[in-house]
Amino acid sequence: MESSSIASLTMMQQQSSPLILLTLKIKKNKQITLLTSLAQLSILSHVWQQYFHTRQILPMKNYEEYFDNFLLYKFYLSSCWYESKDSSIQRLANRIQTHPLLGIRQLNDQTSATWKSLININLLQHNFLEDYKIQDAILFPAAAYLELVTTACQQLLSSKQDDQQQPTIIFVDVKFVKALILNEHELVEVFIQIIMPMCQWYIYSRPWSTLGPDCMSCTVVIDSNRLF
Repeated sequence: MESSSIASLTMMQQQSSPLILLTLKIKKNKQITLLTSLAQLSILSHVWQQYFHTRQILPMKNYEEYFDNFLLYKFYLSSCWYESKDSSIQRLANRIQTHPLLGIRQLNDQTSATWKSLININLLQHNFLEDYKIQDAILFPAAAYLELVTTACQQLLSSKQDDQQQPTIIFVDVKFVKALILNEHELVEVFIQIIMPMCQWYIYSRPWSTLGPDCMSCTVVIDSNRLF
C-alpha cells in the first residue's frame, strides 16, 4: 500500500498491484483528496453507518460534506504543537448548526449546556425577524424563544435516544422577563443555557459590542419542563 502524491511503487514493482491512495491531485482540494483516499481503507457499510450515526449526519446531505467531521485517529488527537483551547474545541467538536437562531453550542468553560448565537437582521437567515414589529420596534418573537429551547433539547436528546422517536416536550412556568428589541445597526448575542437534567432554561442577550457577562440581561426563564 502506498499513500503519496506520486505512485512510485507502481513504477518500482511492475508485477504487483499495490493499493495506491493519492494524497494530492492537481487542481483538487487537498483535504478532500486525502480523506477520500483514507475512506477507501474501509468499504464495510456497517462501519460507515456507525460513524454517520455517532456524528449525527443527515442522509440527505452530499457525501463531500461528510469529510468536514471525519473520524478522529490517535495521531489527530495528539498535540504536536501549541494550540489554543478555542482552536482545539473547534477542531474536535461537532459544531453542526441545526437552527438559524440557535447558533453553536459552547464547549469551553461551561458548567451547563450553553449555545451562543449572533443575531443580525440584515442577514438572509435572520431578516424574517423584521416582520415582528410593534410600534416600529422590532421584537424578538415569543415563539422564537420556545423554538430555541425546543431545538436545544432535541439536540441534547438526539445523542442519547439513538433512533428512538423524540419525546414530546411540555414547558411549565414560562416567564418572559424583558423584551429583546432588535435593530439594523446593532448585532445581538443570544445565549441559551440549560440546567441539567433539563430542569431549568435561561435565555440571555446582550449587544455584540458589549464585553463581559455582567452586561447580559435575562429575557426568558423556564423553571421546568416535562418529557413524554
